[in-house]
Amino acid sequence: MVTADAGDGAEMRHARPEGAAPAVRRRPVGRQGYKQALSDTEVYVRLAHGDVSEQMRLATSISVGYMSENYANMGFPGMLAGVFMIGLFVAAACRYFMAVPLPWLAREGIVLAFIYAIAANGVEISLPKLLGATVMTFVVYALLIKFAFPIALR
Repeated sequence: MVTADAGDGAEMRHARPEGAAPAVRRRPVGRQGYKQALSDTEVYVRLAHGDVSEQMRLATSISVGYMSENYANMGFPGMLAGVFMIGLFVAAACRYFMAVPLPWLAREGIVLAFIYAIAANGVEISLPKLLGATVMTFVVYALLIKFAFPIALR
C-alpha cells in the first residue's frame, strides 16, 4: 500500500505495509540529539480514553485545546487558575511593550500584533504550542524593540 504523509509542508510518498503505524518523524535539536514531534492526537486519545495505536494508525489528528487540557488535568477551579496565569503573562508582556520608549502608534501596533499572533488559533491550540508561541513572539518583538526600531526611527 502506498500512502502519502505530509511532513514539513511537502508531500512524500513511501511504501508501508497495510496496518502498520506511520513512523514518528524526529527533528534535530542542536547538540542534544533528536526530539519527538509534538502530537496533539496522543493527548486527545489519552483524554478520550481511546486506543493510541489505533488512532495513530488511522492518522487522525485532533487537538483538544489548552482549556480542555487544563480542565481534564486540574478540574474546574484549576482550569480557571491555568487560564488566569496565561492571562497574567500576556498582560505583563503587553504592559512591557506599552512602556518602551517608542511612539504611541508603534507601541499599540506591537501589542496588537502580539495578541493576534498568540490568539490566532483560538482555544483549539495545545498548551505547549500556545506557550511556545507566546514566548517566541515576545522574544522576537523585544529584540526588534531593542535593536531594529532605534535604527529605523532615526
